[in-house]
Parts: sequence; structure tokens; C-alpha cells
Amino acid sequence: MNFKFVKKIENIKAPIYFTINYLKIMADNDKTEYKILKIILKNNSEIYLPFLLKKINSNVYETYSAYGYGGFYSNNSNSIKFELKNNWTEFENFMRNNNIIDLFLRNSPFLANYDYVPEKFNEFNRVTFIRKLKPYNNLEEFTKNVKQKLRWSIKCAVKNGLKVEFRRYGDLEKNELLDFYQIYTKVMNYKGADDYYFFKLKFFEDHFYFLKNNCELALIREKLTNKIIGGSIFLWDDLGSVHYHLSGFNRDYSKYQPMELLLAEAILRYGNLGKNILHLGGGISIEGNDGLSKFKSKFATDKLNFYISKIIFDKEKYYKLRKKYKVLNSKMFLIKDVIEFNK
Repeated sequence: MNFKFVKKIENIKAPIYFTINYLKIMADNDKTEYKILKIILKNNSEIYLPFLLKKINSNVYETYSAYGYGGFYSNNSNSIKFELKNNWTEFENFMRNNNIIDLFLRNSPFLANYDYVPEKFNEFNRVTFIRKLKPYNNLEEFTKNVKQKLRWSIKCAVKNGLKVEFRRYGDLEKNELLDFYQIYTKVMNYKGADDYYFFKLKFFEDHFYFLKNNCELALIREKLTNKIIGGSIFLWDDLGSVHYHLSGFNRDYSKYQPMELLLAEAILRYGNLGKNILHLGGGISIEGNDGLSKFKSKFATDKLNFYISKIIFDKEKYYKLRKKYKVLNSKMFLIKDVIEFNK
């Protein structure tokens, strides 16, 4: 196998999370470098691995998938997966020779690409949910084709004067993005989220600048006052997939079922635009019985398995550094994550 770093995934359509512009956004947010590794197999087939690179000290690095989903990617047959696994030592040697001691992957459930990685490194994390998309004439037709409880929720939102609008780069006003950002931040505070999820306004602005052709903000408004009470960013790619990315709503309006209306309108919109699936993501539990999982499952037509991979390329350096930084007992895999968490 041959290995080289490249500027982008070449000659094939890539999921949005694997694109250079998405990696730029996440690298800037995380204060890291982004890389795309191209692996050329003996039959000249190609596998790509995008990742972010964190420096621990002057000559030691850790690597991980950007927020969202990552892992290995190729559009060729399943036999490529086996060739990579059968020659895994070559991959390990390359990473180690580049002073990379570990790799944390958030494998893409919609690609099932955990199967590129030897099984011993993989760990089932949770289920995620997808909705197969198709055209509908209008919201009323869609509503007639869902279960009674969800039908009631959508009708409740409409009856109470809520509406959904979609904004792209060029017609998104700064005050609209700011309103959504403030709502999202309040939700993170309410949930007691980790510091990482308190993104800055620039992070949201970068989505619409760098992903201007693949990004949209759905806004929930009160019809009467035009007040923004919630929203969600949706991303899509050339594979026909749409991703429910970042969202939040004003909890004062919970009884009006605003997010049910938002997702119903999104399913209607993207199905009519010819997209194939809406990836809703997962919840917060392995069992899938938490509130977020139950909410997403109401819209889902299928469930997918989400696996993470924890790979150590240089065990000696890895455990020496964990000992040096006094993080041996932490459950977190990446050393730099533990160091930053303990600050």
C-alpha cells in the first residue's frame, strides 16, 4: 500500500463531513490541523481517511474524526475493506512514522464504514435514525401518512400559529442567525452540555460561508409576531443525503410542538428537492430509550448502528504520556482531551 496526504477527496462524491470545507470549519473551531490521507491499494483502488490532528508536544500527535461523522471512505467494492484490514500493520507503521500515536474515529452509520477497521478496535456506541425521503404535494398530505400522535403534534404547532422558513447563504440575515445562536446556547446551558458544544457565533457563520451551497437554516417563527423561537441547521451532499446538524428551540414554546413541525417541513422540503435520506442522528443512550431518541424515532423509517473506533499506534508513547500528564485513570481516550478537560 502507498500513503500520501492530499488536499481533497478526488474523483468521487463525498459525504459532507468528509469535504475540505467542513474540515476547515472544524479545524478552526478545535484549533487543530485537518488532513486527508489517501491510501492506494495494490490494485490501485483508493481509500480516504479525513481527520483532525492535535499536537500533544513538539513531536507527538493524536488524530480524530471531526465533529459529526468520519472514518474511512471509498466508493469501491467491499473487498477493499478486507485488503486494508489484512494489511493493517502497514497503516499502523505509516501513522507511527508520522509521530501519530492514536486515532479516534466516529464512524459514519450511513456508510457502515466501521467495517474497514479490525473488529478489536470497534465499539458499538448507539443507534441512529434515518428517514427515507420521497415527494409530497404539501404538509397536509405528509401529515396524513404519519402516526396519530405525530399527526396531532404537527397540527398543534400549526393551530398555534407556528411556521417554518428556510434560509441559505445570501438570504440569511445576520440577526436571524444571531437569534438562532442565542437559542442554541440557552439550550446547551439548560442541558448542562460539555464546554465543547458552546460554539462561538463565528462557528455558525463559517457554516454558511464555507458550505454556502450545502447548508440551510430552518427557522421556527410565530406567525403573529414573526418572533424566532427555534431552528436547525441542515447539511446535504452530492450523495443525496441530508443531515440534521445543530438545533435548538425556546422551551417556553414546548407545548406547541415546534420541533415536530420543523422536522415535518424538512422532510417535505428535502423529499421534494429529490434528496434520498434525512439522517436524524442518535440520542444519548446505548439503549435508544432516552427522550431525544424517542423524538427522532417518531420520524424514522430505519435505524442504523453507530460505532466508534479507538486505535493506538504506539502503545509505549501513549501510556507514557498518559502517566506523564496524570490521566491514566480517565475514561476519555484522547490524551489531549483529558488535559483540556482538566484545565
